[in-house]
Amino acid sequence: MRLPSAPLLLSPLSIISDETVDMDPPAFSASSSAFAPELPSAPDLPAPASDPEIAPFYDPVDDEHNEEWALMQRQGRKSDAVLSCPACFTILCIDCQRHEFYVNQYRAMFVRNCTIVETESLRYSDTRKRKRKAGRKSQLSVEECRVGRPGMVRVEPKDVGVDEDVLKPVKCAECGAQVAVLDSDELYHFFDIIPTFS
Repeated sequence: MRLPSAPLLLSPLSIISDETVDMDPPAFSASSSAFAPELPSAPDLPAPASDPEIAPFYDPVDDEHNEEWALMQRQGRKSDAVLSCPACFTILCIDCQRHEFYVNQYRAMFVRNCTIVETESLRYSDTRKRKRKAGRKSQLSVEECRVGRPGMVRVEPKDVGVDEDVLKPVKCAECGAQVAVLDSDELYHFFDIIPTFS
C-alpha cells in the first residue's frame, strides 16, 4: 500500500530561473512616481464648507445646542450612569443609583421608554425567601430578578399575600426586552442594561 505524498514545498532560494536577478535595491528619489502616487496639489483640495450655500446642513453651533438640550433633560441631576436597552440601545433612565453590592444593577424612581407588565407578578419562591435584617430591605441580585431563574416564580395577582415582596417585570417599550423589575415601593431595579458613565 502506497501512502499519498505531501506536496513539494520550495523555498524562494530553491527556484532556479534563466534570468539573472539584480539583488541591489533600486535607487529611490522623492520625485520617483514608481513608489509614490501623485498627491493633489493644494489648489485642487476642496475648500472647507463654511458658506451656507455650499453646506446647507452644516450648523457651526449645533454641538452647543445639543449640549444645552441634554443638560435641560437631566435638569442638573447627578447620576451614576445613563442606562440603555441592550437590544435596541434606547435610553431607559438618566437618573439612577448604582447598587452598592451588585455593580451591574441600578435602581431608579424615574424611567423613560419602559413598560410595566401588569399581567405578570414575580415573587421569591418559598425555598429561597430572604430573611430581612432589622429595618433593612432585602437585597435583590441580578440572578434573582430574571424571570425563569431559580429563586423567582410567576404568580397570579390573586395568589399574592399582603406581606410578600411582589415584583413586576419591566420591558423596553421599543423592543420588548426585559430590563428591570418594579418592586412594591415603586423602585425600578435595572439589570441586563448598558450603562454609560457620564
